[in-house]
Amino acid sequence: MKKALRKNIFREFRFSFARFISITMLLALGVFVLIGLKVTGPDMRTTGNNYYTAHKMADA
Repeated sequence: MKKALRKNIFREFRFSFARFISITMLLALGVFVLIGLKVTGPDMRTTGNNYYTAHKMADA
């Protein structure tokens, strides 16, 4: 059963290469967004702390 399903999936991708590229690009975009969101948080915290320290402001 799994072998037939896998074979069918590969056949679909082979006959519609544009669909394959589209799915691949959507997955890549999703990965880049997730990585960007995970990296941005600590960087923004560090930047905010440096700003508050440099301008001698109290944290809210």
